[in-house]
Amino acid sequence: MSNNNTTWAPLPTEAPVFPSSSRVGRPLFDSPQPLADVRQWIRRRLEQRAFPAHRSRPLPSYAHLMRSQWVPAFEAGCRRRMVLGAFRYGLLSENKGITWRNVTHNIRARLDLFTRHGDGEILMDVANLCMLLWHFNDHPSRCFGAISSDDTPHYRKVETHP
Repeated sequence: MSNNNTTWAPLPTEAPVFPSSSRVGRPLFDSPQPLADVRQWIRRRLEQRAFPAHRSRPLPSYAHLMRSQWVPAFEAGCRRRMVLGAFRYGLLSENKGITWRNVTHNIRARLDLFTRHGDGEILMDVANLCMLLWHFNDHPSRCFGAISSDDTPHYRKVETHP
């Protein structure tokens, strides 16, 4: 249920051809390579960055990562809460005054509540609010793109005292 109306074309099987002043009508690469080779090169390059040589663990497959990097029980709980929310607040498609200011305020309030009480159900509410924020993004500077790692707060362990 996203507001993105993009339709995806099938992936080409050959390297793309980009016209330019010096290489009109020639493939992007010096010798025509199947696009699969380009994908393999990109994957190797990403793997080298993600798993530098000093790490000696084997690389997991994409299928394994798709299975292991998700918590289905959490997703199911979020969905159940959204279904109950439809009875309480109306359908998602009705958008009853959902604005980025309201949603971000509610996200902060619920995270504060979770910090005080530790109730995991609150995290499902936060996840659903993030989904609403993404779906009904009316932020004046809305965009969708990667931001540099310098601008992103990274996960860090916070020491707590008993």
